[in-house]
Amino acid sequence: MAIFLQSDSLTGPYGLSQGPYLGERLAQSLAPIPLIHRWRNGATTADILAQGLADPLPRTGDLFLYLAGTNDALSCVPAADIYRRSALYIERIAFLGSEVLWLIPPLLEVGATQDPSRSTQANAILGTYRRLIEASGVSCYALDPLPHFKESMPPEKRHYTTDGVHFTQDFHRFFADDVRDHLLGCLNCNPRG
Repeated sequence: MAIFLQSDSLTGPYGLSQGPYLGERLAQSLAPIPLIHRWRNGATTADILAQGLADPLPRTGDLFLYLAGTNDALSCVPAADIYRRSALYIERIAFLGSEVLWLIPPLLEVGATQDPSRSTQANAILGTYRRLIEASGVSCYALDPLPHFKESMPPEKRHYTTDGVHFTQDFHRFFADDVRDHLLGCLNCNPRG
């Protein structure tokens, strides 16, 4: 069994000056289960779909985590198109027998970005995409750590990005813990060899 994590830059170290990032934290906390982490800065859902078809895919018994859509929204791709590409890829992985966890991308922090109007427009797209994921008929679990993060942090620590897009160290840690807890729950309910 292996865990596959495929995403844009949000699960990697992009924007961090130091410290472990989401993918690295997951690899450490889930050891000895191997984590295959594929991420790329600027990747869109179309890029991930194309790359995923070229890479070895998860098999029956593997777990697959997917986080994408932020770069599409920043490029003004309609939410329905982002959802359609993501759902197509996730359905293919689920069909192969993997358990899928669809990680819901957080909204951008508008006040922390260079271009507030672009961020506002991207957030409108991301908001629709998030609702489509939550209402999805796709055979997978969806996880959105942002509301839990905001509830559990004091007001002065609720800032979750370094530049409006990429995660702070606190949010990398929190997100990784949420994902780990969810995965351990899946493994305990559905033991795999």
